[in-house]
Amino acid sequence: MKDAPFYFVQMSDAHIFGDPAREFHGTNPARNLRAAVHWINSLDPQPEFCIHTGDAVAEESEAAYRLFNEEIAGLKVPVYFAVGNHDHRSSLRRFVLNETPASDASYAYDFEVGGWHMVVLDSSDPPQVSGRIDAAQLLWLERTLQRQAHQPTVVFLHHHPLPLGVPWLDELRLKDATPFIEVLRRAPWVRSVFYGHVHFESHLTLGHLHFASVPAVSFQFGETAWCDKFSSLPPGLRLVYLEGESLRTVVHRLA
Repeated sequence: MKDAPFYFVQMSDAHIFGDPAREFHGTNPARNLRAAVHWINSLDPQPEFCIHTGDAVAEESEAAYRLFNEEIAGLKVPVYFAVGNHDHRSSLRRFVLNETPASDASYAYDFEVGGWHMVVLDSSDPPQVSGRIDAAQLLWLERTLQRQAHQPTVVFLHHHPLPLGVPWLDELRLKDATPFIEVLRRAPWVRSVFYGHVHFESHLTLGHLHFASVPAVSFQFGETAWCDKFSSLPPGLRLVYLEGESLRTVVHRLA
């Protein structure tokens, strides 16, 4: 008997400040995150889980992490996290994951839901804004994918691995991405790679691989090289529907 269809929610780049009233680029990040949580909780049926793909906070402060955790804890479904360039690993572990002692080690892991294999990578490269996946994590990824050979798989990380045609953002993408892409190429059961960082929706394909970014929960960036750096589009998140070995996605804007 095949596993029943299900769906999950991806959101990203909450960029929370310690001050819940703080406005940034015309948005209130804390209010936006609260609205996202409220909307997800209103879905019927509920998603299997939600994943936040990095940049939980916009500043390295205990108050920012505690506010992010307070808002995200309102979700009625399990929540997973990827590390972004604005995140501090030990702070995320301490104030969001409730780990004591809080390690600063790379945060990569995997889990299974409904017959699908979910792999979450740590592309942060402190203190850089751009990302990197080091050799040790690539080896872990290779072994993890091959161990679950032929099981439909989704990969999550914060940084975009392929250029999107926006020069200033592409300077801040995943550096030395070729070895990462090659590991994915050797695993044709990987259906999609989802990430944040760029604050807009995009879709790219490379062979059997599908790459997709999600709008930010906070402020939005312009989607092309010739438009303004910041966009007035509303915050957004992605719903990903899985059935059998098929996957489809839709972005919802929190208008």
